[in-house]
Amino acid sequence: MHNPERHLAALSGIVQRHALTTLEPRLAACRELLASDAPLDIAVLGQFKSGKSSLLNALLADDILPVGVLPVTAVITRLRPGPQPAASITRLDGAHIDIPLHTAADYIAESANPENAKGVSAVDISTPNLADLPGIRLVDTPGLGSIHAHNTQSTLDWLPSVALALVAISVERPLSEEDLRLIRTLQPIASRVVVVLTKTDLLTEAQVRQVRDFIAPRLRNALALPPHATPQIIEFSTRRDPQRHLANLRQAVLAPFAANASAERAAALNHKLLHIAGAAREYLEIALKAAEKAGHDRQALLHAVLDDSIAEPVISRELSQAASSVIGPSRAEFEGALLTHGDEIQRHLIASLAEMKSWRGHLGVQTQRYQSFMQERVTAELAALAPQAGAVARRLLAEAERRFRRIAEAFRDRLSRNVSQSLGISFSPIAWEPSPAQTVAPPVTVDLAFMSHWDLFWWLLPMPLIGGLFRSHCRSKVPWEVWINLRRYAGAWYEAAAGAIESQRDHAAAWIRSERATLHALLTGSADAAAPLRASIATAQECAEAIEQMSQAPPASHST
Repeated sequence: MHNPERHLAALSGIVQRHALTTLEPRLAACRELLASDAPLDIAVLGQFKSGKSSLLNALLADDILPVGVLPVTAVITRLRPGPQPAASITRLDGAHIDIPLHTAADYIAESANPENAKGVSAVDISTPNLADLPGIRLVDTPGLGSIHAHNTQSTLDWLPSVALALVAISVERPLSEEDLRLIRTLQPIASRVVVVLTKTDLLTEAQVRQVRDFIAPRLRNALALPPHATPQIIEFSTRRDPQRHLANLRQAVLAPFAANASAERAAALNHKLLHIAGAAREYLEIALKAAEKAGHDRQALLHAVLDDSIAEPVISRELSQAASSVIGPSRAEFEGALLTHGDEIQRHLIASLAEMKSWRGHLGVQTQRYQSFMQERVTAELAALAPQAGAVARRLLAEAERRFRRIAEAFRDRLSRNVSQSLGISFSPIAWEPSPAQTVAPPVTVDLAFMSHWDLFWWLLPMPLIGGLFRSHCRSKVPWEVWINLRRYAGAWYEAAAGAIESQRDHAAAWIRSERATLHALLTGSADAAAPLRASIATAQECAEAIEQMSQAPPASHST
């Protein structure tokens, strides 16, 4: 008989008894789903600049969530129905604090909360504009594919709670490899995945149909749907006929999900439990094979599975070499992207210095005014280059991630091969997924170096006599100030990118250490563990069979 509470308790006991810690976050998500008053999470996910926050603002009928040309979402933001607009924050220490709604962006936006300096775990917003969607919670997450790896573990820990995933994919870059990886990651976690094709106003209707036809079969494969099933793809635009698109999204996806919350909750819970049971069974089969061998054979088996090809120092060295190969030339790449704008910035600054003729006051006053003027203008000119530098940073991180992923996949392949050859069973370790990373441009710091002592002699140098010389001197120093501050800014971007790459490297290394530690514990169990392992495998199998028999397809169709 299918009893979710009983199956969850049984699987929790298996995970705890055999220290299968990698499955703990998924168990926690199942426990939340069992609470009848817990909201169903609908995650809006996607790559940087995929239109996630704009989509949610359109659903809210209010520009609450920050949007911009740079990655702006710093922390997880959850939106749910409420009798009146309200906002609160949950701090990393667990404290809940009510805040004025108009200040929510001060915690959500990366520019106002850089690297989550305010220590916020999540921002919760309630609004009557979602009153037609009771029992659900829309969740905006930091975009993937940026460069600073802060606030990442909370995002990874939260992902297993997803019941329905809306994956925003821009028509500008439909279904990139990063999108496919995200969808494959969600497939064992979310019972339903719907693609929202955003920014459709950039294409004609015929071109949008071509994009749909292009991505549909790839989505079917990524979601492991039956051959006859059509993945659900919803078109969306905030610029062209937005009300029609909003109505379609609500009617086709959100309203049926909210109306069938009980069935959707059951489907999501069954989906997660089934995958936990399968993953647990694979780990336990390895432990059982090892336990059935004699002591010296188990030791030989341990060395055969965790051989030198997947030794931690070997993998760590490979990851460090991959990181260095990307970080090494990156300073030159940032300088190349930024220093080429030097002449243009010089022209802007020199032209703007024409207003110096209208300045009044003695030399000391005008020197200070010049310092403030240059500080403001140089800062603005450098800040305007953030999109170009950001593009370089994202490309470097993507390249580093590609190399780390290749090393992680090689580790998984070798580990699976070793298990198959040594134990005669198939094993698919949980894939490494890079931590979602988030950033904005590094702060612009301008250091003016050449006007240090002129203001001390203002009483000796009357402006009517030396004004022209003063202005000429100021203009002559502009190229140096532009060059030195561009180099500093390039260095700041280099350090940010290097830090993000090293953080991804450490994340991959930690995943490999964890997987090796789990396998080591499973392979070194005593012969006395065989009977409990058989019992646990049987329990997991019984849970899986009961769930499969009683599971129902989600009420809403997968077809468009």
